[in-house]
Amino acid sequence: MNKQVIVSALLAIGFLAGCNNNLAPLKATNDGSQEAASTAPVVNNSEAQKMLNNIEAALKEHSVDHNVAAKITNQKLSSGLMLDSSHISMILGMAGSALNGAGLSNSNDLSAIIPVLIGGATQGAGNIGLPSTQLSDLLGIIGNGSLSSILNSTTGAGGGLPTGLIQTLTGSLFQNLPVAGVTSGNISQVAGSLISSLTGNLGNTGLGGTDLSSIIQSISSGATLGIGKSGFNSSLLTSILGQIGMGSVTGISGINLPGGMNTSMLQTLLGAFTSGSNFGLEQLAGSQVINNSMISTLLGSLTQGQSAALPSTGMGSSQQQMMMTFMQMLLANLGKH
Repeated sequence: MNKQVIVSALLAIGFLAGCNNNLAPLKATNDGSQEAASTAPVVNNSEAQKMLNNIEAALKEHSVDHNVAAKITNQKLSSGLMLDSSHISMILGMAGSALNGAGLSNSNDLSAIIPVLIGGATQGAGNIGLPSTQLSDLLGIIGNGSLSSILNSTTGAGGGLPTGLIQTLTGSLFQNLPVAGVTSGNISQVAGSLISSLTGNLGNTGLGGTDLSSIIQSISSGATLGIGKSGFNSSLLTSILGQIGMGSVTGISGINLPGGMNTSMLQTLLGAFTSGSNFGLEQLAGSQVINNSMISTLLGSLTQGQSAALPSTGMGSSQQQMMMTFMQMLLANLGKH
């Protein structure tokens, strides 16, 4: 372990040691001595702390201690990722330090919290030094824990779907992939795996088809915006969008819905994903990050990736052909700017 990682770990552990140690101040007694005004700690119920708690819970589900104590083996991911307490402390500590540095530790402003927290958490994930397959799984855990927190904090209060916040979340995740240690050599694969994880986990939200379409559209628009703002050249962007397209199919087709995922619903959700990506690309073109002429090229790469992944869904050849025809028609329609 190099010196930078050791220093980061010490800072992270130091933050965790102090973040829940908010004891009441001392007060003077009649005889001039001092005693604690109250022994009860001050509980932080802010949205920032709730999101940290959700991420911590998600990380611990894939920790060595959790699996040994509960004798659970099915939490182990296909990449073999298993976290220990130092990994979790690193991620939470960096995320908490970022919030503290921005003055957001006690904030309820999710739109301000999300990019700062994700920036810190991804930096912490990068400091661990995992191989790319395990890193993409780890970033998926961080993203899904954050998404769960957002949904619990908004839809639970009777509000509408937090589509803007979800776009901010996925945009922050994908824009910070280089911060997490993802290189140009493996970013396409990591981006595809991350999209698969974020969309495939939506079956755990309890949302119906219409709401899922809106959430998926926000996930894809945010991912496209985040990747576009990372400064990659057009060739690499084309490769990344192709892998994101493949990941969208494997993720969405794996969503666990009551009654199962039928072809019609898969078509609807993939259409929502493609529309969301188009929306993200249009925003990038509007801010002159990419040229308008690149939108069709990048969308074409996305749909090619989706078509290539269709056999993994188990659909028959005729159903695959119908799905590809649908995506080609959607692409042609979206190309009419």
